[in-house]
Amino acid sequence: SLKELAKQAGLPVFSPPDNRIQAPDSLTKLREWAPTLLLTVQFPAIYGSDLIRIPSRACLNVHRGWPLRGGSIDPRAIVYRVKEYNVILHHIDKGIDTGAIIGKVNTNFDADTDDGFSLDRKVTNAGVSLLEKYFIPLLGRPVPAGQGQDRSATSYEGKWDSERRTLKPNRMTVEQAERFVRALRHPREEGARLETGGTWRFVQSILPHGLPDNRTSDDTIRIQFADGAAMCILKPN
Repeated sequence: SLKELAKQAGLPVFSPPDNRIQAPDSLTKLREWAPTLLLTVQFPAIYGSDLIRIPSRACLNVHRGWPLRGGSIDPRAIVYRVKEYNVILHHIDKGIDTGAIIGKVNTNFDADTDDGFSLDRKVTNAGVSLLEKYFIPLLGRPVPAGQGQDRSATSYEGKWDSERRTLKPNRMTVEQAERFVRALRHPREEGARLETGGTWRFVQSILPHGLPDNRTSDDTIRIQFADGAAMCILKPN
C-alpha cells in the first residue's frame, strides 16, 4: 500500500480516524507539516476552505471518470455508455470535482466491452501517466492556474446504494441487464444484486443466448427480462 511504501521511505504517515481529515486534530497535524502541495487520490471526503488553505502553493486532486463527477463513476460510465472517460489533475475548490483542470489523460475505455475490473485497471495506468506528466513536473515549480471547467458539460450523481445496484428484470432488457451486471463486476465488489426465491444473490454474468449445453445448477438461473429470457450466472453463496 502507499502507506507502507511511505513508512519504508521514512516519510511521516498520519491516518485520521474514520477518514475525518477536517477534524480539528487532523487540521492541526497538517498545519504542523506546513505542506507546499497537497495531493489527494480517491479520498472519501469533501474538503472545506480550512483544509484547502493549508498548502502554500496548491491543493490538488486526481479524479477518475471526468466528465462524470460524484460517486460510482465506473459503473455509470459503462451503464450510460459514455464516450469519454478521463483521469484528471485539478485544483480543489468548494465544489465536488469542479476545480480548474491542470491536465488529463484518456483511459481509452470501451463501454461495450469493458467491465468494472478492466476499467479499473485502465484507470490505474492512466493515473500513473497523469502523475508522471502533470504532477511530478510541478515539484519545485509554479503551479498553473489550470483551465476552468464548464459544469454544463459534466454530469454529477451520488454514490449508488444497494437499491441502485439491484437488477430489476421487469424494467430491463437483456442487453441493459448484461451491461448493468458487467458494470458492477469487480473482484473487490459484490456486484449486481438479484432477489430470487426470497433471498438475495449476486450476479456474476448474464448470457443472452444461454449456456452452451443448456445445463443448469444452483449457481445458474433463467430470468425473464422485459424483452426475453436469459441465463444468469450467480456468485456462489
